[in-house]
Amino acid sequence: MPGDMSDKTLRNSYLLSGIVTTAELLEEGTSTAQVRKLVRTHALISLGHGVYARAAVAQRFQGMDGGELFLRAAAAITLTGHESVVSHESAAQLHGIALLDEPAPRVTLTAGQDGGWRGRVGIRLHAAALPAGHVTLALGLPITTPARTVVDLARTLDFRSGVTAADSALHLRLTNKDELRSVIAACPRWPGLRRAAEVVAFADGRAESPLESIARIVFRDCGLPRPELQVWLGGTARPIARVDFYWERYLTVAEVDGAMKYEDPTRAKRQLRRDSRLRADGFEVVHFDWHEITQDPQQVARLIRQAFARGRRIAAARASAARTAATSTAVTSTTVARAAVISTAAVLPSAASTTAAASTGPASDSSGTKRARAAADRVSRAGASQGPARRPAGRPAGSPAPRTGRPAC
Repeated sequence: MPGDMSDKTLRNSYLLSGIVTTAELLEEGTSTAQVRKLVRTHALISLGHGVYARAAVAQRFQGMDGGELFLRAAAAITLTGHESVVSHESAAQLHGIALLDEPAPRVTLTAGQDGGWRGRVGIRLHAAALPAGHVTLALGLPITTPARTVVDLARTLDFRSGVTAADSALHLRLTNKDELRSVIAACPRWPGLRRAAEVVAFADGRAESPLESIARIVFRDCGLPRPELQVWLGGTARPIARVDFYWERYLTVAEVDGAMKYEDPTRAKRQLRRDSRLRADGFEVVHFDWHEITQDPQQVARLIRQAFARGRRIAAARASAARTAATSTAVTSTTVARAAVISTAAVLPSAASTTAAASTGPASDSSGTKRARAAADRVSRAGASQGPARRPAGRPAGSPAPRTGRPAC
């Protein structure tokens, strides 16, 4: 056994030490009649033909979640020898990994390829190597690690069952993809390993139930784009809801409906209000249940594609509105800028005139000002010799003559 999974360690574990066979009891000196009496008085609890649990051990595990399976698995290991470990479906159940189908009422074990044990009723024994690091202890019971368990299921079951288990183990954070790939790399020539690699590549720990896992596979098989999982959407101050699947490009949401969702009227009403708010925010919402996704997956795909078409129209309308708003903002900004320029230009001549008036005086006369005055004197002398100047037509008598030339600076 790898690591600390030695035969001595297993025999000293509390669980396995409380499991005995008829042969072991006889070897201890207990007669067949005494064994029957111990069973009648519940000092021994039968776990199958010829194997028992001592009362204290049985009582402890029977009160635990999954305790019955622990006892049956311990009995199976005791019967097959301590070189075997709990694996496959039984290991998944003990780890809490979800299974797509209800497992058969038997214990699944794995032993080394040279185990030489043929099995018996209620026990399914797989022959495969158990490299170091692929086995751990659960309440004293030798069991394959979550990563090894997922890979075993993925290579021996169909793709859907493998994905269901892998999604569940990743979601529960019992393992990660690096560990799964490491198990695959350690066993390159095992049967079914290519399918296991495909399962690991497709697995997504954001899927929260077997129904969501199956839905992801249906989306892929029907040619739908891959959605985002568990996305918060809608609202301004805070999001409206966390949705199961979301296609951002199409503003489309898909929700899986478990049986519990509508058995509770309050929960059902809350779901309807949530859908209404999402649709008011411009999202398309599609619902489906277990029967629909497994019995009529093409119809589910059609409903989602129809939602895509509506979502594209909504997205196009939003984009058009955004472009119109951007253009309007740009025009407004340009108009305001032009108005500011015109206002500034209107103020500048007045400011220049004020400056010129404030600087008038002998000390501030420039050569240009002097020439202008000299020209004005010449005109005045010429006018005195020629008589009064003629008033331009259209100008009222007594009004000042229009200014000509540029103002003095």
